[in-house]
Amino acid sequence: MKKILLSSLLLSALFGNFLYADEAQLSSQISSDSNSTINQAEGKRYYDLALTYRWKNFDEEKLLTNLKKAASLGYQKANIKMGQYYRLDKKDYKKAFEYYALAANAGGGDGFAALGHMYNNGQGVAKDPQKALEYYEKAMALDSGWAYTDIGYLGYEKGGLGYEKNNQKAVEYYEKGCELGNGQGCYNLGYSFQRGLNGLEENGLKAVEYYEKAAALEHSRAMVDLCLLYKNWDSHLVTKDKEKSKYWEDRALEIGQASDVIAIGASKGMGSLFGW
Repeated sequence: MKKILLSSLLLSALFGNFLYADEAQLSSQISSDSNSTINQAEGKRYYDLALTYRWKNFDEEKLLTNLKKAASLGYQKANIKMGQYYRLDKKDYKKAFEYYALAANAGGGDGFAALGHMYNNGQGVAKDPQKALEYYEKAMALDSGWAYTDIGYLGYEKGGLGYEKNNQKAVEYYEKGCELGNGQGCYNLGYSFQRGLNGLEENGLKAVEYYEKAAALEHSRAMVDLCLLYKNWDSHLVTKDKEKSKYWEDRALEIGQASDVIAIGASKGMGSLFGW
């Protein structure tokens, strides 16, 4: 495989004067034709194959091998997944940043949102809230659900990144993030309805509705909270239902991140590979 370096012009336009590790040029091992004729169909084939090796058929080696092949073909979702793997599982923020940058360079909104996350948290790059905001705004212009959700939380709910707190706006941005397929956006709405946050009244039916939307998007924490709700965690909101509680417990154990599994008192040793 041939090492392709992003041009200095692209670097300037895409990243500005960012500090990346030891100032080395951003690069990644990708196939020689990925920047000219990105083979999306082939990339998707490897990506879909990779996902068959999660959960019950878990095979980390085959999962990663096929994800890397998909990423090498410029398939954006694969680059995001590889970034998640290095950020969440390996805590290798430099490598995560590389994969997120490749997704952004290919025009992926979630790639820009991921870069915003990295700059906001100082992971793989120097912490820079202003640059984080710039990337989040680029991501929202590309309809990134991740970006809308993060701005809803970091900006409008918490009052960070130069935003003023605004409960109504926070809810609107979570709704937009959820609509665009971001599980965390759906989860934040469910949590707000469960707890009566962001100007919303407690509403068990709405909490379950949005938790289920998040769960359909493989948000393992939402599965845990559904399990707990049906175990009569909040008895004034949701009617106890042992069968539903067990169903969501099994789903959380099947795909959940370790911290989520621990929340329901059981573990199968599954890591964050299952929370992608």
